[in-house]
Amino acid sequence: IGNIFAGAFSAPAAFGGLAGGTVAITIRSGLARGTYSNEAGMGTSPIAYAAAVTDFPARQALWGMLEVFISTFVMCFTSGLLVTTSGVYQKISADKAASMPAVAFQELYGTFLGGTFMTVIIILFVLSTLLAMVFFGEKQVEYICGTKISKLARYVYMLMILVGAFGSLGFTISILDITLALLVIINMLGVIMLTGDAVKESDRFFEHLKNNEK
Repeated sequence: IGNIFAGAFSAPAAFGGLAGGTVAITIRSGLARGTYSNEAGMGTSPIAYAAAVTDFPARQALWGMLEVFISTFVMCFTSGLLVTTSGVYQKISADKAASMPAVAFQELYGTFLGGTFMTVIIILFVLSTLLAMVFFGEKQVEYICGTKISKLARYVYMLMILVGAFGSLGFTISILDITLALLVIINMLGVIMLTGDAVKESDRFFEHLKNNEK
């Protein structure tokens, strides 16, 4: 844990010793990676939550908050501990950071067992993510442009999958930073406008819980 904080707030040579700039870049990168992991503020997860059958929207929103905690703090923190305690972060350059967990598992559990374990995990995570992203994108286009055009969005997403698969990690992350930042900005405007409705639904839900306790 100490190494994580020391690495986050130190000034490597790449930044010319400018600690302030390093901290700013660290915070920006951390916020971006955290947003990618849980999609908080992006407006995509609510598409899935809206399909759930629930008596109170606020109850489903609480599950969404729990999802943010698990995916960001538990999963990302665990991955950070994995690559730190194994020492892999010292052996692999930052531009190949995506391979660090896989290498760490291979060093701890052997090439076959560790590699097989990570391969299965990555396939399941990637497959579920791709299916969800294509569904979310299609529903967004459907809401704006109608059903016929939304079906074309599937092919656009498939094309983007190929771009991400064959493009470099740095290029892919740069594209994500730009496009998802625009998505978050647009969605946050809607969230701010709906703040009053969210407060009313939360009050109604917690009032229901209080009455049931009595």
